[in-house]
Amino acid sequence: MCAIYEDDPVSGSDEWRHAVELSRDRQGNQPQLENALGRFVDDILLRQGLSAGSADRLALLEAFNRASARIALYQARRADGEYAPDPNALKFPRLDGQVQTQAATETVTLAHLFARWEAEHQRGEGAARTPQTYRACLDSLAAFVGH
Repeated sequence: MCAIYEDDPVSGSDEWRHAVELSRDRQGNQPQLENALGRFVDDILLRQGLSAGSADRLALLEAFNRASARIALYQARRADGEYAPDPNALKFPRLDGQVQTQAATETVTLAHLFARWEAEHQRGEGAARTPQTYRACLDSLAAFVGH
């Protein structure tokens, strides 16, 4: 995200510091975190071919919220004329598309998707019979199309 503002922090330091305050205010509040960051986090995960289970969702949003606050602090310093390298940048691995490339070459079957849904459904304490019902429908579809 810092690369987006590499040449120009766009906002003044007061706006960036306000963004830090907003990050601190939403820490631990899942509805606020979801509203502020959920779509953005989902987009990043999707582009990298990754997913997070519902049990990990809050932890992921909180971690991203903390990282966003660090980015805002760094941009505030840059807006004030301090251009030292970001000391937090080394904490995060570079995503160079390797994961995305691997995911793009992997064949994803309906059975694979169903297994992932079923695991998530069970973690979310969904009705036990729902996967059985859906599996019967998928088996019927597979028999009809022949694969």
